[in-house]
Amino acid sequence: MLPQTHFLVSIVLFIIFYPFFGPATLWILAGGVLIDIDHPSLYIFRFKKFRLKEMFNYFENNKKLMVGLFVFHNVEFLFLMIVLSFFYQAAFWFTVGLFAHYLCDWLSEFRKGGTFLKPYSFFYWLKIRKAYKREAGKNEHA
Repeated sequence: MLPQTHFLVSIVLFIIFYPFFGPATLWILAGGVLIDIDHPSLYIFRFKKFRLKEMFNYFENNKKLMVGLFVFHNVEFLFLMIVLSFFYQAAFWFTVGLFAHYLCDWLSEFRKGGTFLKPYSFFYWLKIRKAYKREAGKNEHA
């Protein structure tokens, strides 16, 4: 899903909650939008360059592939934020935005492909990464 959609959803949530809970709800924007920083981070790590148009094309054209682990797009990060939400008000509002972000991504991916396209668990990513490496190794020796 595009960043502007995440921004719009986060702004709507902020507008709904702000009158009741005040400025702390600004954290919804961080959780709903800024977590996408893992996309350019992965692209820069992989290709050692940053070209915005190329990055968008890369992720758009490789949706059906496991392009990598998005460190802020997994259930383990969500679980961590839920735990922190019990102790910190900012973490709670960040998690509201984070969950809205995940929900938008999941609905978008499911609508487009009928399935989730990214590995949404660090441990699942480790498992399928090993399988991809084994398969690549078999193809090299064949």
